[in-house]
Amino acid sequence: MPPAAGNAASGTGNANNTWRRNNNGNANLTPVSFSSASSSQHPPFFLGAPITKSLCIIWALGSFWIIRTSTPSEREYDYINNMSNTSSVSLLVKNIIKACYFVNPSEAMVGLAFLANYMRRLERELSSRRMVVWLMTIEAVFVLSQMVAIVTLDSEVAYGFTSQVRGPYWIAGGVLYWYWMYVPRLHPRFLSLPTCGMVFSEKSFGFAWAAYVLLMGGGASLLVGVVGFLGSALFFFLLMLLSTSSTNGTGSNNNQQLLPMDVPDSIVNMLPWGALGSILLVENPPKVFAPLLVMNAGRNNNVDIGLGAGLGQRRQRHVRPQPTAPPLPPPEAIAQLTAMGFGEQQVKEALQATGNNVERAADRLLTG
Repeated sequence: MPPAAGNAASGTGNANNTWRRNNNGNANLTPVSFSSASSSQHPPFFLGAPITKSLCIIWALGSFWIIRTSTPSEREYDYINNMSNTSSVSLLVKNIIKACYFVNPSEAMVGLAFLANYMRRLERELSSRRMVVWLMTIEAVFVLSQMVAIVTLDSEVAYGFTSQVRGPYWIAGGVLYWYWMYVPRLHPRFLSLPTCGMVFSEKSFGFAWAAYVLLMGGGASLLVGVVGFLGSALFFFLLMLLSTSSTNGTGSNNNQQLLPMDVPDSIVNMLPWGALGSILLVENPPKVFAPLLVMNAGRNNNVDIGLGAGLGQRRQRHVRPQPTAPPLPPPEAIAQLTAMGFGEQQVKEALQATGNNVERAADRLLTG
């Protein structure tokens, strides 16, 4: 009796192991862990999204440290006293740093779950290198909005909304723009309310989740989310503009027009990705991950990658192919059906309507 059968019969086998034959084909069986088999069937959650994985680790550790080491009263930011003791630049830096972690356990769990789920999808479609540019773009818009508020608005108005926000809500707003514009609806009638005459797709759950996240901090977090929403819109506008201009041109220099929306190879090769990966638990360098939305690759000797290629060819995807004329009915089928007593013109029309299927055409003729 094989060892697996013996262990199963006696009830003494290891429940975490299964058995397989050796590579040489002998009858000896070796244990294999179920966890290794399941890991091959279910890829890691952050596979292909090292930037998202690193950010989620930083946000989780920062939020955990702030929640454990401070009281709710200490987490409140007395911006009026700080305004009298520090400069505008230092306050701006403090607000940016303090907006990178959550101070409430419920906000941390719900917010991190939202960001981890949708940012990994966004990174897989953009590629990790363009994900970095996307983050830098919305971060720059966020900083610029704070600087404009400091210069143009009243002090309490300028610092009020930033001092109350604790969490990367501007990134959540940027993710919401991508989700709204570029995630397709797979089930347009996923949920319907006949009494109200309302129909919802499966995307409604994502919108509801995003709205809840952006409203966790009140109107201040919603305002910061709007800033991130606009920053993400700016990034995708530039990406679509550059991708469209590159696909309209010819020659090998078209890819150079996309460099402002990508991290240059020189910078990527200079960074010690191996050391950073061992610290932040990333699987591979960001430059090796292929995006999921590669469309029309190699068209006109121009290989566009990432969501830019999809944006550049967006109109072409919606162009319907020209209908082709159906093949002529074979003479044998016409003769077979006309022998049954039907007219030749009726037989030809029935064969064309049924794809030259004799049986279906006969049924069509018999049923009128």
